[in-house]
Amino acid sequence: MHNAFPKNTLAFNALKNAVLATDARYAHYFMDSLSAYARQLTPYHQIVQEPVQDGISPHFALRVPHVVVSYMSFLGCTQEDGIVCRQDVNAFDCCRFYTIRIKIKADGLVMFHPVQGDADETSLVGTVVHFGDTLLQLEPFSIHVRTVPIKDQVIQLHFNKPPFRVIQHYLSAHTLSICLEQDHWASTGDKLCSFHGQKGVLRLMKTLPLLDERIQPDLLVNPYSLFRMTPGQILEGVTRGEGRDAQTVRNTDGQIVPDAKAFYAKTFYFPIAYWSSEHFYAPSECTMDKILHQAVKGRSRGGGMRLGNMELFNGLRGNGLAACFEEKFFEHGDRIPNEHNPTISLPKSVELVKEDARFFKCHLKYQANSSVIMRK
Repeated sequence: MHNAFPKNTLAFNALKNAVLATDARYAHYFMDSLSAYARQLTPYHQIVQEPVQDGISPHFALRVPHVVVSYMSFLGCTQEDGIVCRQDVNAFDCCRFYTIRIKIKADGLVMFHPVQGDADETSLVGTVVHFGDTLLQLEPFSIHVRTVPIKDQVIQLHFNKPPFRVIQHYLSAHTLSICLEQDHWASTGDKLCSFHGQKGVLRLMKTLPLLDERIQPDLLVNPYSLFRMTPGQILEGVTRGEGRDAQTVRNTDGQIVPDAKAFYAKTFYFPIAYWSSEHFYAPSECTMDKILHQAVKGRSRGGGMRLGNMELFNGLRGNGLAACFEEKFFEHGDRIPNEHNPTISLPKSVELVKEDARFFKCHLKYQANSSVIMRK
């Protein structure tokens, strides 16, 4: 591996968010959130870990896509982390699984009516109805859930990441748990990773070059990335991936490229749940959206700077993380009014920390001193 990315960084970035072909019934049973999973096994998925007869997971088998990877330059794609993928390869399509929880305060019977049917672009999850005397109160444990009162005892729940499907729900005396499922089709900007830490940004292409008159590779990896961290990956392709040098190479127009050199082999590649549609941008002094009051995307439009993993590991942790964290999440963060005192505005990061704390079963309580005393 490259010395700038130690193994703990690889594990945090890749393996922690790896999309592996496991059975979603485990998540449904425990009603716990997964980063993502493969909804449907494809011919590309091969078993890399057999089921363990330990009495707990005898039916679990780890499957990872085994695809034909060619190491060559293609259409000016010379970035070290660039990966070109054939558009009809469906091995990297994923499905996200969310479990949202809502705290309930009520003295009577509470019922939840979920939205039925397939996923659409609406954000409505369902409706909570209370048959009691006191006012129904709902406290979502996630910042992605908002409540919309319809009547005194009727509240609608909305999830701000459509489209999704409601899989199941569980209603107790004080908590409502709802399982949501969301499809994600592989698209340009997603990330893939091999077992040797070779991560790359995906680019979808309809047609790829033809090798040896019969082999059309599934992925194209730039040869400039070989000297960094792929010696083990090349060895994997030679020993168990039938790796070889291509004798003939035809471009996308069907013409033979003279003196072309390309090596291809079957290699295990899996997607990472770090997708282009979920990147966040940190606003500084930049162009703001008039409707959302947020920084627009892209430096070409004068937008905000994205605070990603590269900035985190290479910059913030070694150069004043605490000061940068305070500035970005407090001084530049959106302000929300305190529910107990409207004269106090707390940063949005407070809600983010509370969500993470609840995920790890930690209940944090924030106290703030009033800057203005309201006279009665």
